[in-house]
Amino acid sequence: MKYTIESEDIPYEESVIKNKYSLRAWIRYIEFKSGNNMNKYNEQRNGIYERALKVLPGSYKLWKKYLDERMRQVSNKSVLDKSYKKVNEVFERALTFMHKMPRVWIMYVEFLKKQKYVTKTRRVLDKAIRALPITQHERIWEIYIPWMKEMNVIKITKKVFTRYIQLKPENTEEYIEYLLNIECYEEAITHLARIVNDRNFVSIQEKSKFDL
Repeated sequence: MKYTIESEDIPYEESVIKNKYSLRAWIRYIEFKSGNNMNKYNEQRNGIYERALKVLPGSYKLWKKYLDERMRQVSNKSVLDKSYKKVNEVFERALTFMHKMPRVWIMYVEFLKKQKYVTKTRRVLDKAIRALPITQHERIWEIYIPWMKEMNVIKITKKVFTRYIQLKPENTEEYIEYLLNIECYEEAITHLARIVNDRNFVSIQEKSKFDL
């Protein structure tokens, strides 16, 4: 990514050349190019971020700031603008290094949802679940399940819910409620019978066997 280096940038250039592994040196340079007129130096900041990430690819702070920056730059544009695709590509690169960071996955999912990508969003959510440790899965499911309900694609939502309750059987009641809402009564009764007959099942809604 090419950009013009101005005379006032020279002290910062010298600093990052001398201390290329210093996160602080790169952040100072980026902040200097922010100034009062953020949009004037968009390309310059992007270029500095790219240079910094080549030497510090494992820096969560740097990736997070860069992703926030790139999303800000397209925030007032149509989601059909080609610049959105470029930001998606930055997210994909970020996740090469940040795949254990749930926050980055969530940012990407929200950004894709804004673009109305259904299949791509679902695939990214699936990738997040595969990539993250099981202790972080709940952060993804709490986005995934409500979004699938909102999309109202019944066949796929059922598949996603089935995976969810296999991992979190205590949330079967939520699936039963969903099945009732979409008038899939037979399936709802099947799942209800299963949890009623399961001695180990504990209702997170604090319902007794009789209430169920």
